[in-house]
Amino acid sequence: MNVKIKKNSQDWATGKVILITGGASGIGEAATIRFSMAGAKVAIVDINETAGKNLVLRVNNSGGEAIFIKTDVTKSDDVQNMVAETVKQFGALDFAFNNAGVEGKMGVAAAELAEEDWGRILSINLTAVWRCMKHELQHMVVNGGGVIVNTSSTAGLASAVNSGAAYCASKHGVIGLTKTAAKEYKAHNIRINAICPGGVNTPLLQRTTGGADISAIMEANPGLIATPEDVVEAVVWLFSQSSSIVNGHALLLDNGMMA
Repeated sequence: MNVKIKKNSQDWATGKVILITGGASGIGEAATIRFSMAGAKVAIVDINETAGKNLVLRVNNSGGEAIFIKTDVTKSDDVQNMVAETVKQFGALDFAFNNAGVEGKMGVAAAELAEEDWGRILSINLTAVWRCMKHELQHMVVNGGGVIVNTSSTAGLASAVNSGAAYCASKHGVIGLTKTAAKEYKAHNIRINAICPGGVNTPLLQRTTGGADISAIMEANPGLIATPEDVVEAVVWLFSQSSSIVNGHALLLDNGMMA
């Protein structure tokens, strides 16, 4: 992915600070680059230190401003530190994109799922989103507002047999959490929304398809699988002033798949 920073600076994003979990690959990587292009300062949060630091170099060498904070979102101390370090380095936290997640156990029925797999998927995909929001919201309340976007899935809106019960439950949970918190924090000038992508050409999809040729699938079925950049344009809108009255919404990004 080529990086060209600040060629499309936007007033609403210039100088703002955004924290992106899962920010070193896939949708998170695309978001890091896109928000840097819009003039924001980006805190890349990921467990993959090598990928995160490499992305920081790419962004900063191209005129953007980014830092990397190694974080395991299942650990409270790590999450508390990621917010504190973002504020320490950049002086604020205006936006948070809670995007880190893992795939479910493919083709495993609910009763066959091991309890440790259920716990791991819910821990990363749902509890960690709440944990991130907990510390992000505490800062935003004190500092007069902000915007949060959480990554759910089409599996958060309908059954997802192939992805598994735990994945589906976790993504439904993200939407419930998003809607409730949006009402709770509206009075604090904080908006909270979720995105619900369908298939997106990311490392997660490549793992779940067992090495299938994603490019060939995309060419044969236009619109069936989105690019990370497609998804990020919707995320940009949710953070921007153009969506100022959008709150507690789960935005479906599936090119009509579920229509």
